[in-house]
Amino acid sequence: MDKIKVTIFLIFVMLSVVSCSSRKVLVETYQPVIKKLPQDHRYSKVTWSHLPKPIVPETETKGPYLKKVMTFDVPNSNVKESIMILAHSAGYEAIIPKELEGRRVSVVMDGTTIEILETICRQANISSEVDDKQRIIKVFNRVPRPKLY
Repeated sequence: MDKIKVTIFLIFVMLSVVSCSSRKVLVETYQPVIKKLPQDHRYSKVTWSHLPKPIVPETETKGPYLKKVMTFDVPNSNVKESIMILAHSAGYEAIIPKELEGRRVSVVMDGTTIEILETICRQANISSEVDDKQRIIKVFNRVPRPKLY
């Protein structure tokens, strides 16, 4: 048993001498692994889609936008109020000069928006112009306007 103890002691001493030697150990360090990916796609909430073919209009004739018939009941009002009601009901904007806003009109009738506009203009002694492309009703004083050729 003594021999075994001495052998174990010698092995222990040899291992401690070998492990505690003055030899420098080089320890290499590496950066953490990072996988580079492209940025995530950011999608808009609005998506565009194209129809397979153009939409065919229901009618072949191309008339003006102001064709619907309506009941217009605005008694005892001024020009600004009645034309703004007419323009907004047709989906148009209205341009009215300040000097024409206070003229009194009384319109109670059924008809298209053009007929109602003509009635308002006749009662207030003013002229109007309808721009279908920009969807604007312009009102101006009834004076002869020069024509540019």
